Amino acid sequence: MLRRTEDVQDALQETSVRVTAALPSFRANAPFGPWVHRIATNVTLSALRRNRPRETAVLSGDPPSGGSDPAHGLIQAEQSEHLQHLLGRLPANHRRILELRLVTGLTNSEIAELLKVPQSSVRVMFGRAIEQLRKRAGVGQR
Repeated sequence: MLRRTEDVQDALQETSVRVTAALPSFRANAPFGPWVHRIATNVTLSALRRNRPRETAVLSGDPPSGGSDPAHGLIQAEQSEHLQHLLGRLPANHRRILELRLVTGLTNSEIAELLKVPQSSVRVMFGRAIEQLRKRAGVGQR
């Protein structure tokens, strides 16, 4: 997932800090491994988002910098806002797959590894998520 050694080390340290801080709220009857894995996954996703500011800025509704046409920036911001609204209406699993693929730029194999599912499942989930997004946007309907 994280390609640079420094990013991996930072994520490992951040995971350790978060696990230590959250230990008082850990339920003793819950399995410890999956709990730590979820924290590590969240830290990794946050790091991936941080390392790809251009894509997240566009999807967050911020107009791209450096553009000379203010109208173009406004149109892009409105489109990004609409896309964020549509994504927010999707089921969590569809929204997650789209964010991993489109926002963070992960490949199918990276997503499969992160979610611990076969690549074929990632392709199917992505296709279904795109289909739901199109339905919500009213695109491609007859």
